[in-house]
Amino acid sequence: MQTRQVTHGHASDFSVARSLQFPPSSIVVCDRDYLDHAWFKSLTERGFFIVTRPKKDAIYNVKQRHRVNRKQGVTSDQTILFDGVKPRQIGMPLMRRIGYRDATTGKH
Repeated sequence: MQTRQVTHGHASDFSVARSLQFPPSSIVVCDRDYLDHAWFKSLTERGFFIVTRPKKDAIYNVKQRHRVNRKQGVTSDQTILFDGVKPRQIGMPLMRRIGYRDATTGKH
């Protein structure tokens, strides 16, 4: 099962990522610049988990808020639905949005 690949600098990271085969229940981590709602939907439908940072201008609706333990650095835990033309067209599933603040640096 191939989970990594080395390419030349001109190869698109995301096109390579789409070709990778992940083991069942994998956690796929993507940079915010690679937001692809259709690919995320296909991954979740196959039982994979996705971790990414949404773009600052991401449009979403909060469907549910969950309790958090702020002493552990978690500032928010929400079930969200991305909004906009593309997510609606493909039927984007509900996602979890977690906020965290590092106790040492104070950064989100």
